[in-house]
Amino acid sequence: MKEIYNIPDLSIVQCEKEKHKPGFFHTSCCSVFFSANPANISFIGTEYVHMVLLNAMDAGIYLSHIHEIISESYRVLLSGRKLCAILPNNDTGTDIYDRLIDKGFTEKTSFIVPVNLKSPIKVSDYFMHQSYARIVIFQKNRDASVHSHLSMEQRAASLLSPDEATKLFRSIWVDTPIEETDYGYEIPCSLFIRIIRMFAYAGDYIYCPIPNVYAMLAAIETKMSTMSVYHRQNEVMVHDSELVKHKAKNVYNIDINTEIINNPYEL
Repeated sequence: MKEIYNIPDLSIVQCEKEKHKPGFFHTSCCSVFFSANPANISFIGTEYVHMVLLNAMDAGIYLSHIHEIISESYRVLLSGRKLCAILPNNDTGTDIYDRLIDKGFTEKTSFIVPVNLKSPIKVSDYFMHQSYARIVIFQKNRDASVHSHLSMEQRAASLLSPDEATKLFRSIWVDTPIEETDYGYEIPCSLFIRIIRMFAYAGDYIYCPIPNVYAMLAAIETKMSTMSVYHRQNEVMVHDSELVKHKAKNVYNIDINTEIINNPYEL
């Protein structure tokens, strides 16, 4: 196995070997930046990640691969766990939603996030006067033969207080609005933290198929590990990884396009 995959404290190989042991979860975290074809992530093991965080507000070039991205997200996500999608309120958002349902995901719940919130308005007038995005929580249908790998320690470390749960699970998130800028949609780190706190568990590995540096920073803030696939190594990937390095101890850039690897999960 190539040295680049020997990640200290949170080895990808070790994660794959250890994740199904009862009571196991990671107490350290890392961020992994892959440069690869987002439509083919065969280097990530089947049912390897605990959550998929799909931000479709600024999908850009990734829209041309969205069918493959959804298929691969379904493959790498553990049975019974969540895909959290941030969808624009337009035809693109509707198309991605339909593709997720067709793939086999089940919608569990959804929330509304204002876009360009100017002032508080009545909930009854909300959909008439305010642009918004949807946070839709999907679940990968649980295989009856697969048991939950959550330990009592994980559940205890992830427990929300009644006050936190009441605040976080409101149907409209006016306290974490999205802003539209000349460069696209600016999603605050606090929104990603909120999603992770609500639907992830301590020690989870979160996969971001459409890269967003604020999602990765939110994962670090909540003591989670992340992996994200960039279409190619460029100034965006370099900028994002440098920004994350200021917050995380373990940050790794792996260029799959230049590495000849049969199966990085085999020792």
